[in-house]
Amino acid sequence: MREVGVLRDFYITYFGAKSNALYHIKKKGGKSYFLSFDEEARLELMGHSDIAE
Repeated sequence: MREVGVLRDFYITYFGAKSNALYHIKKKGGKSYFLSFDEEARLELMGHSDIAE
């Protein structure tokens, strides 16, 4: 699930996004970041351990 952190860094670096702390989805074994942008747009990046690479 490293890709979620890589994508988060991409949006922060190139689009000026602001990120919350990593959120763990305990029941489904996933992780999530919520990103916000100056124009009030929001984006959720999710990764799950059961998805093959």
